Amino acid sequence: MPNPESPVPPERIPPLDSELLSLSEKDITFLRTYISPDDHKVRERILDIQKRAYAEYPYPCVRAFNFVNLFMAENPIYSTIVDAGRGGHTLFLDLGCHMGTDVRKLVCDGYPASNVVGCDLRPQYFDFGYELFGDTDTCPIHFFADNVFDAPFFMFDFPGTTVARTTAQNPPAFGSVTHLSQLCGTLTHIYTGALFHLFNEEVQYTLALQLAELLKWTPGATVFGRHQGLEKAGKIDDPLGR
Repeated sequence: MPNPESPVPPERIPPLDSELLSLSEKDITFLRTYISPDDHKVRERILDIQKRAYAEYPYPCVRAFNFVNLFMAENPIYSTIVDAGRGGHTLFLDLGCHMGTDVRKLVCDGYPASNVVGCDLRPQYFDFGYELFGDTDTCPIHFFADNVFDAPFFMFDFPGTTVARTTAQNPPAFGSVTHLSQLCGTLTHIYTGALFHLFNEEVQYTLALQLAELLKWTPGATVFGRHQGLEKAGKIDDPLGR
């Protein structure tokens, strides 16, 4: 399948624009707590991380500073998710977590860090996150790199015949997880932000099945997120030509 992080010709990459940095009061409060009470230092740190991350992966979301916006916390079901986490016996995955801003906010709001993991395709994003928030040695959240499309299917025998699935009864300690396949049937909450729209319809369908494979079949189990879409089916006009 197409890799959304395929190399992009330099002439297609838009230049950075610091004026695109837009922070809500919630964003600013969180960043002051995590980075510095000095707004100038916060801005300098954000611009430095953006410049270096964009040089490696020129994503529109990096150019637009989305990596410091608390999108997950704006979701209508967010408070319900946090309350469920506080009650215990839940496991949370942020798939496509990028630098881990959303899950840091989640833990800050009371979801137990020991029950939260972040996964992305590129481990470099985690390093940028540690630098951004200055918590390399103190961040309690476990991050690991994996490709969701490499996780095996157990639930379906294509082209659509449902087969028995054995739900994992004893999920591994989150701090030891290195592959998504270890989480099959264990997750109570899955967040995917700005992930589905990177792929065509066929691959999106496969991704949805993979998420269902990871989810624990229990009342309250939830997949939520945010994605760009069109009023009519078709491909998003990607200025990077991918």
